[in-house]
Amino acid sequence: MAPETGERVDEQHADEDLSERDLSGLVVVRCTFTRCSFRAARLVEASVRGCTFVECDFRGANLSSCRFESTALLHCQFGFTSFMGSRFAGCKLTGSTLLREDLSMASIDEGDWSLVNLRECNLERLDLRKVRFSESDLTRARLERADLRQADLSGASIDGIRLRGADLRGANLERLNLVGLPLKDVRLDLQQAALIVTALGARVEND
Repeated sequence: MAPETGERVDEQHADEDLSERDLSGLVVVRCTFTRCSFRAARLVEASVRGCTFVECDFRGANLSSCRFESTALLHCQFGFTSFMGSRFAGCKLTGSTLLREDLSMASIDEGDWSLVNLRECNLERLDLRKVRFSESDLTRARLERADLRQADLSGASIDGIRLRGADLRGANLERLNLVGLPLKDVRLDLQQAALIVTALGARVEND
């Protein structure tokens, strides 16, 4: 049985077509959705807590003001998705694709966004402290004035990334191609500055 508006708790759903359904205000707790389609569905002001979505399709969905808390969205597809006012708190999005999405009006509270395709996404001005982006594709992503303190960017693809005004203090920059990284108005700590200078071929010495 396909979920409807109201409250759903401890349910399992697989291979269901929920595309174009109006699920606004839906409350979903500890449910699992596998290979389900939410294409062009409305989840406006929905509340999703402790759930797992595996290989689900959210392309064209309206997630405005939707709250995802402690939820895993694994290998899911997003595209032309509305994230205005949506919130991801402590969520895991490993392997998901958000190509060219505008997340600048969403909020991301910590969580694991490793191995996520974020190519050309707009993440401007977001508070991304302690978010894990390890091995993610941030090619040509917009992160101007983003707060990335203590974020994990290790091994991420950063070609063409835009960082003007971003705060990277305490962020993990291991296994990044730091040569050519745009650093205008970017805030760094001393350890990061030394790492970048070393990547450019200079020798950092105490005397």
